[in-house]
Amino acid sequence: MEVDHTEDQAGPATMRVLIAQANAFKNQHDSEKISDREEVIDMKHRTDEAILEDLTALTGGQQVEPTEQERDELRTIEAQRMRSDRDRALQAEVLAKRRREQEILEQARQGALMQAA
Repeated sequence: MEVDHTEDQAGPATMRVLIAQANAFKNQHDSEKISDREEVIDMKHRTDEAILEDLTALTGGQQVEPTEQERDELRTIEAQRMRSDRDRALQAEVLAKRRREQEILEQARQGALMQAA
């Protein structure tokens, strides 16, 4: 499978899939020589699900359900993400409070300078 990335957003967005017999590819450089056929999937303005559906239909792929260990890892990652979100919100509050205090101190200094002058 090959996906070419370009800067031109108006141009085509295609995925080229080289299909060959199992174990036919010895290394990446042989892909042009050994592929039995080439298929192209248009990805422009399409959802990930639609692209995946085309790819699995083209290759005969099947969805693989995660193992219990993988499910545990996903739950752990989600819990870490939630903790990170909470920590990020708390840190934003602390920074906002610190900025407010700095602004108040700066205003007090400005006021003191104005009275002294």
